[in-house]
Amino acid sequence: MISIDNKKDCCGCTACVSTCPKNAISLIEDDQGFTYPHVNQSFCVNCGLCDKVCPVLNSEKRNKDYKKIYALRLKDESILQKSSSGGAFYAIASYVIQNLNGIVFGVKYDEKMEVRHAYTETLDGLKDFQGSKYVQSNIKGIYEQVRSFLCIGRNVLFTGTPCQVMALKLFLKIEYENLICVDNICHSVPSPRIFKEYLEMVNSAYKGDVVKIDMRNKKKGWSHAFYYYYYYFSDGTSLGDDKLKFEHWGKLFFSGLITRPSCNACRFTSYRRAGDITVADFWDDSLKRPEAYSPKGTSLLIVSTDKGEKILRAIEDSVDKWILTEDEAYQPCLKAPIKANPQKDEFWKYYHEYGFKKAYNKYFKIGMDKIIKNKLKKILKRTPVYSKIKCLLEKFKYE
Repeated sequence: MISIDNKKDCCGCTACVSTCPKNAISLIEDDQGFTYPHVNQSFCVNCGLCDKVCPVLNSEKRNKDYKKIYALRLKDESILQKSSSGGAFYAIASYVIQNLNGIVFGVKYDEKMEVRHAYTETLDGLKDFQGSKYVQSNIKGIYEQVRSFLCIGRNVLFTGTPCQVMALKLFLKIEYENLICVDNICHSVPSPRIFKEYLEMVNSAYKGDVVKIDMRNKKKGWSHAFYYYYYYFSDGTSLGDDKLKFEHWGKLFFSGLITRPSCNACRFTSYRRAGDITVADFWDDSLKRPEAYSPKGTSLLIVSTDKGEKILRAIEDSVDKWILTEDEAYQPCLKAPIKANPQKDEFWKYYHEYGFKKAYNKYFKIGMDKIIKNKLKKILKRTPVYSKIKCLLEKFKYE
């Protein structure tokens, strides 16, 4: 029977809810907006299935090693421009739909701006899945949908965080040849409650409600030193984050103040991945592979299985790719979980006492002096010297 004594031991994958044969498990939201399983012991028969599908308890069942690491970039520049980095997801997903008559599961915004898993069978449907969404997706009920398609012989591509991919595999119990799993190198997942309250704050300041946030817009180039956020409203208007009255969502997300506790103890921050293929950004801060880096975006791919290698061979005409070493592919989240912000407990105490708006003003809103300082910092960050120094400092931090 699943029992969460420490919240760091639950990643919110919902697999235990989906697998319970007696519907004895429900999800209860805590005071930070994260959901955790609760077992109704009058229904529970102690079958142990919930423990068997938990990716935290069974993280060692992920792939033993990887085969190769690549930098990859889509040749179609019109689609590349709409992708978060090098277009790896679109290259794989479009192949599955066009050549395998497959189903693609990804993450989209719904009509209420909730981030949730869904599926599509069309290239047009992939548009909703493109782009980063720095919020944990609602995945309840998706594992059952994946299984139903697999059982009738459909080819399925499932994309998600490594804990979600691991949860799906454990839920399915058996290996399906017609299933392809792609996980991402995940920084963390923030509180859905804070995201909702943040949207309410933004909506109250404008005529229309936010219907989409492009969190990795390439309008001003592609660099982790400068993410450009673009907000789209229901009245047809849109705003870049430099014209927004509030801090963009990335300021809250990357603060580490609203991160799910399990992310600070993540079991998947290594080269032993959950999926057949892992996708992320290829930054090349140290400029070791300048031929692979591009201001238009480049993807990092870790291929872990024979199935993954087969897919990569199938899409190679639509992409440019380069073999990388671990050193060239370095990312902090491949070495260790992100560290908890030392102000995290203080933030939540203040939030519960005074509410979101006051907590936002105290911890995220910045004054004019800091605005000028940050603009100068952004200019500095674009220089090669800064990138090299930052990369060396990050390596020293985790080695």
